[in-house]
Amino acid sequence: MRPTALLLEAFKRAQHGLYAGERIRFGNQVSEMGNKTRRTWKPNAQHVPLWSEALQEKLRVRLTTTALELVDKAGGLDAYILEQRIPESRYAFHLKAKILKRKLELENENLPPTGHLSKNATFNAA
Repeated sequence: MRPTALLLEAFKRAQHGLYAGERIRFGNQVSEMGNKTRRTWKPNAQHVPLWSEALQEKLRVRLTTTALELVDKAGGLDAYILEQRIPESRYAFHLKAKILKRKLELENENLPPTGHLSKNATFNAA
């Protein structure tokens, strides 16, 4: 399944970071005289370096302050990304794939090597 089929973000910028569901909001700025002017409120996005335990590197991530609080609450970037059943953005989708791939590689390194048996191998029954 393609990652774009899972993602329902409202604006393109949110696909390149962790926005925790925040979107651009629209409304009116009302003056003292009651004049209404349309305006937007954009999410408070920051570029923050976060450590990834699985990848063993520091990633510079664009995320909102709300997402940063959720990352802290989850116990780190890896835990936050892996607890999402459906990734929130393309960035989260690719990051989750990298983390899972690295964890699988580490598990395979720790497994004992398996001996390959030929088709004609016989076993001594004791």
